[in-house]
Amino acid sequence: IENVDSHNDPDKPEFPPRPFYTPRFPASTNYKIKVPGFTNVWLKDESSNPTGTHKDRMAWEVLIKARRYNIKEISLISSGSAAVSIQHFFNLYGVSTVLKVLVDQNMNPEIKTHLTKIGCKVYETDLSRKSLTGKEIKELTENSQGIDITYREILDRYNDNYYDWLSYEILNENPTHCFIPFGTGDLFINVLIIAEREFNNRIYKHDPRFRGDINLIGNCNFIGATTHTENTRLDKLFSYHLPSLKDYNNYLASLIENNRIGHASGILDVEEEYVEEALTLAREQKITCEPSGVAGLALLLQNKNDIPKDDKILIINTGRTNYQDSISR
Repeated sequence: IENVDSHNDPDKPEFPPRPFYTPRFPASTNYKIKVPGFTNVWLKDESSNPTGTHKDRMAWEVLIKARRYNIKEISLISSGSAAVSIQHFFNLYGVSTVLKVLVDQNMNPEIKTHLTKIGCKVYETDLSRKSLTGKEIKELTENSQGIDITYREILDRYNDNYYDWLSYEILNENPTHCFIPFGTGDLFINVLIIAEREFNNRIYKHDPRFRGDINLIGNCNFIGATTHTENTRLDKLFSYHLPSLKDYNNYLASLIENNRIGHASGILDVEEEYVEEALTLAREQKITCEPSGVAGLALLLQNKNDIPKDDKILIINTGRTNYQDSISR
């Protein structure tokens, strides 16, 4: 594990990781789906990852850092998926780092029980009360010897932050519209950071993983699908507080202003009535997902009158956590 096959060689991918899986690039498949009123809609399906969601990509990077720097404790706020992914990889590779998970006091008790069962230390609080800093999260999880990885407090565009390979897989599809579920915003922002980086690299040399057309990407509308409704079905996307959101919106505005991405890019709220419609389409086409995973599809349905029917549309399905398949300690 210390020697990952490569950091950016598409012929030597690192995910899903050896020896338990067979690495490939792209690591998840893209296929065409049927959406009434559109002719060219594609789904990038992250449900094929080890525990069923895109969070496995992040978990793999966290595992590498935990091993490399011998981190004793890691804290994070989680609604379940990220914690399951990280603990799954810790257990798989026999890492002794303790994962300390801060959850909302109203979290589904079954998920809490499962997190404890696989080896997480679970702490509860009222997450609606106030926005917590990394220091406060560490205090609430009794973490005195480690780090908190909940928020990207500073928008560091030189930090790949978990999703660089996935971002290239997305950009290489050259969509005209790309819909991405937006919870913490990590995946969405990472795609934009890499789109900007490859725009700047066009004069010099692209990353070897980049096979897209930078001119098409410069016109692509990247749309984050989120919610601000507390009792939403999109539970993995709801957050009482998101300290980085203002920075993210400023960054998005600067990319639009400089013609790095399409002018209709943005972070938009999904209306609940379209969630069921998206889930029905997903069920009919045997797509493995939870409501949050197909928030992008729901947002496409919500905005169907604003998008030309023959444009290439890419929907990112972030999947559904498979609690049964995660390895116990």
